[in-house]
Amino acid sequence: MRNKKTIIFNTLYKKAHGGGIVWNTIYKLYTEYILGCDIPASTQIGEGFEIFHSAHASVVSPGTIIGKNVSLRQNTTIGAKGFDSAEKSPIIEDEVTIGPNVCIIGNITIGKGATIGAGAVVVKDVPPNTVVVGNPAKILNGGGKRLRLKYIISLTPPISWYLVIRKKINDKRLYKLREQYIPDIRKLITPDTSIISSNCFAGRIMQDLGMQYNTPTLGLYFFADDYIEFLSNLKYYLTEAKLEFLDESRYPLGNERRAKWTHWYPIGLLGGKVEIQFLHYHTEKEAAEKWYRRAQRVNFDKLFIIGMEQNLCTIDNIKAFDKLLFEKKIFFSTKQIEGCSSNCYLQQFVDKGEVGDAYKCAQDFYRTITEHFYEDTLN
Repeated sequence: MRNKKTIIFNTLYKKAHGGGIVWNTIYKLYTEYILGCDIPASTQIGEGFEIFHSAHASVVSPGTIIGKNVSLRQNTTIGAKGFDSAEKSPIIEDEVTIGPNVCIIGNITIGKGATIGAGAVVVKDVPPNTVVVGNPAKILNGGGKRLRLKYIISLTPPISWYLVIRKKINDKRLYKLREQYIPDIRKLITPDTSIISSNCFAGRIMQDLGMQYNTPTLGLYFFADDYIEFLSNLKYYLTEAKLEFLDESRYPLGNERRAKWTHWYPIGLLGGKVEIQFLHYHTEKEAAEKWYRRAQRVNFDKLFIIGMEQNLCTIDNIKAFDKLLFEKKIFFSTKQIEGCSSNCYLQQFVDKGEVGDAYKCAQDFYRTITEHFYEDTLN
């Protein structure tokens, strides 16, 4: 239920916005002298606007456009950059939550469903369904329940510290599980090898081996069809293809995952065909710069190709992978497929229908790699 001050504000705003001098005067008296805020009647405000704590000491530029179901709190400034407020004021899209003591300045857009944390200073566009905090504001995480939970955690340092410590302990535990396989992995994958993987697993190996990042397939994942296309013309995609970015994935699952992830991340389109989910990146600029820089380091004479049964992978994808003309390649799956020499069956994941997480289950993949290549390569 909306508070009384919100109801009165919206009633007077509707009458004053585009209305005559009488209603404008009443609205001005109410907002400036009773609420103690400066929100001009000429400001475009959508239905469902809500103010908390009277939005006391808040100032909104008349050129600002505010969408539906936006909430505003005290001591907040939403202003123009320069003198032309109509041209250089923010656009606040629908269902945005603005915390107290916030400053939003300039010709920027706050995306639908975003949350602006207390005390944030926002001078750049904010993607939809994200939380931003700090000065300057930085993206904290993505949409949904995880977004709200992590935002609360960020405001309670003892809990945040506990989670950091717990992660370090868990990382050490997982490292001990895979440590025994690292010497054999090191014999297979030398420092001049470039690892190409369908997900973050290349990064796991390179970190454990202390290698330079000489592959762009880090901190991201491909859907299975796109990965096979990428590998089928690898040199073109790494040396010539242009990386562009999409507003949303062509896979419903891709959009669903991004909405639930811990932060908004870019989705790329390489060469107009191959979609890439830049899972551990925060901006398109960051994703593009790291992709091109690392792609230049790829050693095409010494590749190690890894595939996994994940991300809508089918038996046809596994068979197509097996036919690719790479000397060292391995595919992890829950399927036993006759004639696919690169396919490695991992029984422990059969019930899930796909193999496990590239980081949490790395010891299983390390063991399988050494078993698969040991006889031919290590002896």
